[in-house]
Amino acid sequence: MLNLRDELTDSFFIKVEGLSDVWTMENGRTTNGFQELPLGSWANAQPGQTYTIKLLRRESGAMIDSLRVEGAMFGTAAPIDPPENPFAEGKILYEQQCSACHGINGEGANAEGLIGCNFCNNVTQLASKIETSMPLSDPALCGADCAAKVADYVMAQFNAPEPSGPIEPLKARAWLLNASEYKATLTRLFGLPANYDWMDGYVDVVKEDGYPTNASKGSVSQTMALYFLEQSEAIVNGLTAAQVGSLSPCPIDQANCITEFTRDFARRAFRRDITNAQADRYLEFTVGATGISQYHQVMIGILNSPFFLYRTEMGSNENVLEGETTTLTGFEIANMVSYVLTGNPPTEDLMRAARNGELNSINSLRTIVNEMAVQPEVAQRLHRFIRAWLLVDEGKWAEIEHNDAVCSGFDDAKDSIESEFTQFLSANATVNNTLSDLFTAQLPEPAGELREFYLSGNDPEGLGPVRQGILSSGIFAARHAQYSIPSPVIRGKIMRERIVCGELKGDIPVIPDLPTPGSDPNIITNRDVFNAHLAEGCVSCHELMDPLGFTMEHLDACGRYRSVDNGADVDVTGEIIATSFDTHVSDLTELSNVFADQRDIQECFASNAYQYYLGTSKEETPAALVDLVADSLGADGRLRDVLVHLLTSENILIRKR
Repeated sequence: MLNLRDELTDSFFIKVEGLSDVWTMENGRTTNGFQELPLGSWANAQPGQTYTIKLLRRESGAMIDSLRVEGAMFGTAAPIDPPENPFAEGKILYEQQCSACHGINGEGANAEGLIGCNFCNNVTQLASKIETSMPLSDPALCGADCAAKVADYVMAQFNAPEPSGPIEPLKARAWLLNASEYKATLTRLFGLPANYDWMDGYVDVVKEDGYPTNASKGSVSQTMALYFLEQSEAIVNGLTAAQVGSLSPCPIDQANCITEFTRDFARRAFRRDITNAQADRYLEFTVGATGISQYHQVMIGILNSPFFLYRTEMGSNENVLEGETTTLTGFEIANMVSYVLTGNPPTEDLMRAARNGELNSINSLRTIVNEMAVQPEVAQRLHRFIRAWLLVDEGKWAEIEHNDAVCSGFDDAKDSIESEFTQFLSANATVNNTLSDLFTAQLPEPAGELREFYLSGNDPEGLGPVRQGILSSGIFAARHAQYSIPSPVIRGKIMRERIVCGELKGDIPVIPDLPTPGSDPNIITNRDVFNAHLAEGCVSCHELMDPLGFTMEHLDACGRYRSVDNGADVDVTGEIIATSFDTHVSDLTELSNVFADQRDIQECFASNAYQYYLGTSKEETPAALVDLVADSLGADGRLRDVLVHLLTSENILIRKR
């Protein structure tokens, strides 16, 4: 409720810090006494969090008067606890109770330094030491919980594990924003709603041989350039004068505002500081335009600049020769950290840190990455990676179709099947979960439409046992199947290549026709059909794939559970071969349990994470860093540790020309 003590019609700029860097506008309010001012809604608000609402009143283009806030009411979901961040909590405790003696950077001040100290090679021993004897003035000040958090911080910040060998710097590159990053960047710039109706034409495509984040594969074709132009025009030309005014640092009806607007908008769009001369080049787009059209044309020009469409990792030294290295600029580091972790452009806080030179060391980077790790956008990016890793990304899933006669109701159930997977990831793929959780945690009990769909199969046991792990999800089973039947070949291939990182070499022979169930007394079930081709000279590759895929025979082509196939019992036994952990398994649950605790799986996950997050190919993945990440995962490390190691590794701030 606001009271401005007059009867004039006003407009208000509104911003909720922590949710948006963009001012939105509420127009045409007549205020005389206390009246309601509706602020709108922000879908990315987290219940339980505190946000600062800022209001600016505009009248005749001037900031005037003051406003008095009597109260406010907000509708939210039930409060939820934010993710734990022991690093951030430990940092605060350390700075309060330990830094005076041990140094703000663990270098030692009035006591022993904490870099490589006697108790700094084991977090449990260090926590015990802190609990029983620290701080020296009064050890009771830091109990068990405090000691554990301080120890976690000291180990992670001052004694991070080192790679076993050298890590080659990444190549200097200009990195095209992929589709999700492009849309996220425009959303941040203009405050677009979550349900904004994007034009068709630019989507992320996950392929078996690479991720849509691969920096070397991003280029702008003529068709894509036209898309960028038309999409930017669709957004910008729809902005009213009031909406443009909400983006402007000055009243847009002032004669010189277009210059100030161009400089401010270009800086925010390019995600770095630029000179006035660099920004003023875009004033050429105003030639022949008047009024609000000037602002439209400038924005369209800036949004089609390579400085908007690409983020660079070239360094500040233009005279570096091929084969030499260069250090990233602060703004390049800010962009790298933000897009890698969240898929979003850097916030004003990150830009400020870049401007102040606070991002140019591994130690400062380690602090920022650890503190950012619990942001909701980091988990969302992690979930996109997991979906891309398993080839169940949104784009591929939307294309999946199954025979309606076999999978009646599948099209209507697709959203529910996807929602089941989303719920699983939300509960078991947080930054504080382990890789093991992905294979061993239970899927949510199906309800509503999904339960009805799962019950619609011909299985006498209905829903079957509780499903365990990502491989038992309906989306994984239905995505990796043929049109009418489940495919142990397709399912086994994705496991072999994406989960085990096994090679499938050799020429593909002429594939014999599969027999029809019932064509032979010994060929009844789907497994019998696919077993037949193993006797047709196709053993070399199929023995690596099919025995893995056979463990999923309980799941039909559309992801429903079954125990009977064509009147015969389903056989779900399988075998892992040509690995360091070869074994027979009784079913998919046992296979998942085996996968959950294997070094090969940890290394494969680390390799895929490196490719996705840092935009490289499999061939460019450094073995020493993969080993380091796998070591962390093998010690029940959290998924956040993967992100921290990737972004704070040796040479992460250096690029090679």
